[in-house]
Amino acid sequence: MDILLLTFHAEIPEALAAEIEAAKPEHVAEIDQNWARQQSEELLSADVPGLHFYIMSTADHVCRVVEPLRKMA
Repeated sequence: MDILLLTFHAEIPEALAAEIEAAKPEHVAEIDQNWARQQSEELLSADVPGLHFYIMSTADHVCRVVEPLRKMA
């Protein structure tokens, strides 16, 4: 994960990092998706004009984030 943070000049909230650190590996994707969905909902509620997602290998995770957001549109 550190290489992604350096590459994209990103930061991860401490609470998210702690949740991931404490989780079993098979639960990390679900944690990430929940955080991404929550952040997306907050942004859409703040009337941002749009969201952009980067897909690195498969769209499955992004689809799980975006599908519930369609109800907000």
